[in-house]
Amino acid sequence: GTWTLAPGAPVFVFSHRFEVLSGGDELINIPTLTAAVGLPHRLTGGLSYTSNSEVNPDKLAGNEVEYWLKAPLLQRPRAGAAAILAYNSASGGVDAALSGRTRLGALGLVGEVRGFSDAFGSGDAELGYTAGAMVHLTPYLALQGDLGSSTAPSSDAVWSAGVAVAMTGAGPGAGAA
Repeated sequence: GTWTLAPGAPVFVFSHRFEVLSGGDELINIPTLTAAVGLPHRLTGGLSYTSNSEVNPDKLAGNEVEYWLKAPLLQRPRAGAAAILAYNSASGGVDAALSGRTRLGALGLVGEVRGFSDAFGSGDAELGYTAGAMVHLTPYLALQGDLGSSTAPSSDAVWSAGVAVAMTGAGPGAGAA
């Protein structure tokens, strides 16, 4: 995403992704904990942790930590862009991304292009890309979905759909996406 924090401001995000396994008879949970803090010079540093990683097929369902640094490129009330540099413990590779967002009334659009130095633990560099939309039903509730893929030869398109809920009183910008 394109969000960044004021120097010294902390954030903690706990998100879940659910997947239906082949055959449709089993559902798995992929929790992700993100902690970040605002740094000087408009930078934000953080880490994202999951205990059910899918990044490296050789280490499937293992732990994964991504350490990242984000710099805003554009910050406007209805649009934003950011650059991200990260190290992923599961793949052992460095990632870099450009993310963007815009909001047109109740409709929000997002996109990202990400480069992987070691995509999916393969040893090969690849690009990933995604685009998504969200419909803001209230300032604190949105429906969202996205579609993405990568340049990896065996890569299939992936999609997601979800409900985003912002907690009131969570601080400046709560509910803004």
